[in-house]
Amino acid sequence: MPSIVRGACPHDCPDTCATLVTVDTGTGRATRIQGDPAHPVTSGFLCAKVNRYLERTYHPDRLRTPLRRVGPKGSGRFEPVRWDVAIADIAQRLADVRDRHGAEAILPYSYAGTMGMLQGSSMDRRFFHRLGASMLARTICAEAGRVGMAMTVGANIGTDPEGVPQADLIVLWGTNTLTANPHLWPFILEARANGARLLCIDPIRTRTAEQCDEWLPATSSITTTSRATRPGSTSCARVPPSGRPLASPRSRGSMNRASSSLARSTGAPAPASSA
Repeated sequence: MPSIVRGACPHDCPDTCATLVTVDTGTGRATRIQGDPAHPVTSGFLCAKVNRYLERTYHPDRLRTPLRRVGPKGSGRFEPVRWDVAIADIAQRLADVRDRHGAEAILPYSYAGTMGMLQGSSMDRRFFHRLGASMLARTICAEAGRVGMAMTVGANIGTDPEGVPQADLIVLWGTNTLTANPHLWPFILEARANGARLLCIDPIRTRTAEQCDEWLPATSSITTTSRATRPGSTSCARVPPSGRPLASPRSRGSMNRASSSLARSTGAPAPASSA
């Protein structure tokens, strides 16, 4: 007889969806996964990736044993080995590095394959701390984003999705929301129905850009910092101590158009153009 198990999507995604998993109590096998319709953000639907979660979990081609490379890198030649053999091999290599160069020669670099407390932020820390390995902020990408958020908007915060419908202007800067943050989109549509204007700043004309009122094709030099912002927030190019913007003339043109568009939408005076 099936039972419903409540859960949450483990992926590193701002949507943080609530899930309902149907489990066959006779076999313990999950037979269906769906979004929780009672959750205000999930609203009963899941993204394309999580909709196929069970297919990946039970796929017959999923790796079930360690593989050891037996050819040059890139050759795709591997052989299966037992778990005890693989663990002993890795342990010996780490011990050799520690003994020859010191434990800090080992730099752990990993992050959130899942956001679960056990897999995401527990056992690997204990292991590498015990080993005495170098300390790292655990992820280069998210740490860069945290610093970028602080530099551009003053704090590492995001936008409350349930507050989006009250917005008059929504700036999607460096985010393909329809693909990467789809559960925010219904709130954006509600804001648009209330009269909000949608502005997308992105070097690529994504399907999100296609749905906005205006698309500004910012080049990479001004979006590098802005990618740290959360969907629905605004940002600006960082200015170094010299006072000269970190942007090419083409990028500065995009910035000026963005400033003018924001000014038109908000009624605020447009800032002076950057030289």
